[in-house]
Amino acid sequence: MLLFNPAFFPPGYLQHSEQLFSAMLAQPGVRLPGERRREVARQNSDTLLLPGALVEQLRIRAG
Repeated sequence: MLLFNPAFFPPGYLQHSEQLFSAMLAQPGVRLPGERRREVARQNSDTLLLPGALVEQLRIRAG
């Protein structure tokens, strides 16, 4: 994952980046990293995956 602080870039950089990504996504077959994962998460937003260890702790506490 790459994170950028827009404060370190010249004015208008964020808008330019958004235009660039939009133009890229308009091309057939182009995806941004993590796009599929975000779509699956959006589709499954009514579910919550918990680590197995946490589930076991909750079972123990629930009796």
